[in-house]
Amino acid sequence: MSKKLMIAGCCSMLMLSACGSVNSSMSANHKTVEFYRIFDVHTNANRQDVADLAAKGLSRWVSNVNERRPIPSSAELPEKPGRFKVKQVQMSGNMAALMAMSGQGLPSSVTCDGATWIGTAVKTVAGTDGINLTACLFQYKGGYHLDVYGTYSEQSSGFTLNPYELGAKMAKAVTGTPGEWMDKMIADTTQEIKTGAHAQVAFLEGYPKSTGQPWWATKETAAK
Repeated sequence: MSKKLMIAGCCSMLMLSACGSVNSSMSANHKTVEFYRIFDVHTNANRQDVADLAAKGLSRWVSNVNERRPIPSSAELPEKPGRFKVKQVQMSGNMAALMAMSGQGLPSSVTCDGATWIGTAVKTVAGTDGINLTACLFQYKGGYHLDVYGTYSEQSSGFTLNPYELGAKMAKAVTGTPGEWMDKMIADTTQEIKTGAHAQVAFLEGYPKSTGQPWWATKETAAK
């Protein structure tokens, strides 16, 4: 191989490597985050009042809350509370192909079978495609469970001048991350129930790890 060919080959390899680095830095990455919190609410207040308080607390943080208040399927309260369920939406055809090409996962839907109140809303937060929220209030013989589920997608890239990401960073500096925003919203909603229904509210479980609120307690400490 001649010296000129060797030099040309090395230059080509360097150019391909550089292009690969640029493409990698400018490529968009999609991250879907799922978030949930479950609380036990011990109170003698009726389900109508507790549902009103949950709706009031949620409405302070999001507009256009869609509410449903299903009729109980039985006159007898269950021994154990219900729990929200997440199901992936089955998609096919062009929409499924487009989502796969963009690296996005299939959307999820939430069901609250047996709930006495269901509230849904979408919150616009910079840097995301919007936070989809579902809150379910389940009544049982020991009181209520409040389940709150949220999901959102973030987009990031190595292109530092991307206005989408710059706007997201500025918003996070003011309002915090989407997860922090949801924890604050849930804290205010449960505090509304705690105060209005003279209830003992205990945090049972959640994901990701909670940032915590001063008055949150486990079920054991709330019972003391």
